[in-house]
Amino acid sequence: MAARFLYLAAAFSLPQTPIHATNVVSKFTTCVLGSSQPSAAAPPAKSQPAAPDPEQLERRLRQYPDDLDARDQLTMFYFWQSSPSARLAHARHVLWVIRHHPDSDLAGHPQMSFVDGTKHSVVTRAGQLWREQISAHPRNAKIIGNAARWFLKQDPTVGFRLLTRAQAVDPNDPQWPQFEGDCYSEDMNSDTGSQHREAARRALLAYERWWRLTGDANDESGCREDMAVAAFEAGELYKARLYATKLLEMPGKRDGHGYGNAIHKGNLVLGRVALKSGDTKTAVSYLLASGKTPGSPELDSFGPNMSLAKELLEKGQRQAVLEYFALCATFWREGELALWTKQVERGKMPDFSANLVY
Repeated sequence: MAARFLYLAAAFSLPQTPIHATNVVSKFTTCVLGSSQPSAAAPPAKSQPAAPDPEQLERRLRQYPDDLDARDQLTMFYFWQSSPSARLAHARHVLWVIRHHPDSDLAGHPQMSFVDGTKHSVVTRAGQLWREQISAHPRNAKIIGNAARWFLKQDPTVGFRLLTRAQAVDPNDPQWPQFEGDCYSEDMNSDTGSQHREAARRALLAYERWWRLTGDANDESGCREDMAVAAFEAGELYKARLYATKLLEMPGKRDGHGYGNAIHKGNLVLGRVALKSGDTKTAVSYLLASGKTPGSPELDSFGPNMSLAKELLEKGQRQAVLEYFALCATFWREGELALWTKQVERGKMPDFSANLVY
């Protein structure tokens, strides 16, 4: 989930800032709590602007309040601004969407959550609106699921409870176990020790429920890669090998980003399983195979995963890792590879940082 959110940020050329809520006790102005009634008029067709123009979009929404594309652009724009006026504008649009379109895709987007500096009364009001919507639509899984997405950033206990409820209301919709898996996968990437293993176990269970609902259909979501990784991190080596092998067998479109990711992650997981079993030679061959991926938007932007490379460096396999770096340079042209190459050549262990997670 974290990588997908960072990819969304990159698509908007925005800083990669984590989302956290703070409880700053302050009074919320009446103008934010108020909202106009949705207009029945359908907005005319328009072209997508190259870059958000908040003033133009605000004027459009005064005429066509139900233009969710305009609100999507505005909430994303305001989400990344730090000024008090931007925070107020962001809150106004978030509350409007919860009030009038709680079952829309927009209501479940990442920028619907609040960041540091948002007034406590705003967060409280949004929570109240979500509870009112759930009470009014107790069998609407989309509304319950969107509320779960929001609460998971503000109150994870409530969020997971609502996510479980959404799956109970609509057990045949794969988006709910997928989202649950993404949440636990994010925890897995940040936790250590027994908590890391438990988060991986829960992520694996969720992804397996998703898999049972979707079957072997072509997948561009990244869940299959995440399922294989979660299996390995949970210590389920048989499942890790099985799911990673299926990744490499996945037909996929060679021009689709899922194909490049599958080649990369599938080989990496198989290499880590081999290394865990004491077969360093096979692990090296899988490392090099993972570097022969054609790339993808995510790989081209954030770079390759370095977990297996780090583990092989710890086994003294410097030359293999240097060859892996050279292969990755064909799709990831960032300064880190040059730096890491110099460090490995000098016998040092690079700080791979986030590339141990991507």
